[in-house]
Amino acid sequence: MKIRSILVLMLMLAIVLSSFVGCTKNGETGGSVTGPEKQGKATESPDSAGTAEKKHMEISIALWDFEKFDDALAEIVKEKLNITIKTVPFTWDNYLEQTKLFAAANDMPDCIASYTTEDASRFYSWIDQGIIRDIPEEMINKYPNVKKIVENNEVVNFVKDIKGGYYFIPRPESQSGLYTSNVQYLYYRKDWLENVGIDKVPETIDEFYNMLKAFKEKDPDKNGKDDTYGYTYYGVPRLFSIWGIIPESWVEEDGKWIPGYISKKNIEPLKFLQKLYHEELLDSEFAKNGYVQTQQKFFTGSFGVMQRNADTQWIYRIVQEFSEVNPDIKDPLSVIGILPPLKLDDNSQPLWQQNFQNGGTEISSHVSDEKLDRILELDNYLLSPEFKELFRFGIEGETYRKEGDKYILLDDPETGKPFDLNVVYPSRRIYCFSDWDWDFCEEPSHPYITDDIRQLSREAREKYNNAVLQESMVKFLSTPAKDDLTINWRDSYIQMIISGEDIETAFDRFVEDAMNKGVAKAIEEVTELANELGL
Repeated sequence: MKIRSILVLMLMLAIVLSSFVGCTKNGETGGSVTGPEKQGKATESPDSAGTAEKKHMEISIALWDFEKFDDALAEIVKEKLNITIKTVPFTWDNYLEQTKLFAAANDMPDCIASYTTEDASRFYSWIDQGIIRDIPEEMINKYPNVKKIVENNEVVNFVKDIKGGYYFIPRPESQSGLYTSNVQYLYYRKDWLENVGIDKVPETIDEFYNMLKAFKEKDPDKNGKDDTYGYTYYGVPRLFSIWGIIPESWVEEDGKWIPGYISKKNIEPLKFLQKLYHEELLDSEFAKNGYVQTQQKFFTGSFGVMQRNADTQWIYRIVQEFSEVNPDIKDPLSVIGILPPLKLDDNSQPLWQQNFQNGGTEISSHVSDEKLDRILELDNYLLSPEFKELFRFGIEGETYRKEGDKYILLDDPETGKPFDLNVVYPSRRIYCFSDWDWDFCEEPSHPYITDDIRQLSREAREKYNNAVLQESMVKFLSTPAKDDLTINWRDSYIQMIISGEDIETAFDRFVEDAMNKGVAKAIEEVTELANELGL
């Protein structure tokens, strides 16, 4: 009897043990195993060790110039999180239109890159219509890297206060807050300035005008031809803050909060820009340029001043692209400079538009909590030191090696130069899903940024940051009338600039029309709400 009992117990034990094996064996009831499981380890989210293996998910992402996710770098991310990523075509030049087309066609990607509150009426109406969903705070709190950028972003928290939830995942430019001013600075040709006999870098708006006029009339490139111009940009030039006004903001005047674009402070800068246009000192194609066209006109020597991004990474890019177009100029920084923030006159202080970090990722309402959690896990991983090393240097042994704490980029046998990581790993573009990582450019370990570029950037950044014209958070308020506004002030301003009509007359007509189209009601609502909130 004892032997029989023992045999029964052994049989029962064998059955129990076989059930455990069946639950964990690859390809059976435990499901497929990817990534760390191949090593016998359970898949873990970056901050939730010990969780069960996650099922595979596909995440669709509309992100600027993010076209491929299928190289060796992508495989690491895929295996880490057990995801595949479907890239959705998305470009800088018309992403706002693309975003609206997604909604109109009921074909929203899971994740949509945006500068959320720059298109506030669309953003708030999508919240109200349920086109984009909220991001629960308890989910954010699971992921420390995401939680940190949410806590440090005043815009996403302001939206939370007025809408009752988080409605985008922030995409900070700099996690350390390097830039408090808008980074669209004024590049200029230092050699042209010398060639036209100006020995002082312009600081006032009159000195800026005189430089542009000399660039047009005094043959700054010394080629004997009348083929040079002054200032190129794409869209309405960002010079209004010099006069103490920001058209896209909201400002308090006479006890009321009004859209910046109807403030009479815009009249003088509009007169200035109209003068530049009709004297052929402002690019005649400014209204239809894209940023690529603007850069090419500067690089090819058609224009002596260009307004463009001038954070450290962009200065590097501008220098590199300028060198490609001008191989005979051995030291681009000997001919490219950055003007200081301009002021009205010698008795004024320079003023420059504030930088709000309002970039982010909106989440489609069709995304479930389960998928949203995976999206946050992805964002958290992209912000981690592990991925930062991968993005910044590639895969160890393939594109770099380490000597202690030093990263050494390996040479591409085909070029004899360090590997171009964007060519080797096009999928690295995924990095800007989480942040722009401008801080890396200030680190000596950066493989491309040289000390002279870093110094130029630092000097310009300090001047522009010290000239910030502070804006009120009122610009981010949501009221029914404000959210319904469809005033295309940029097109109206462009028409004023290119027309020969008296600016004051044209501006008064524009304001009257805007007030009749809902601005008057919006002013009433916004002023009342701002007073209630103590803004």
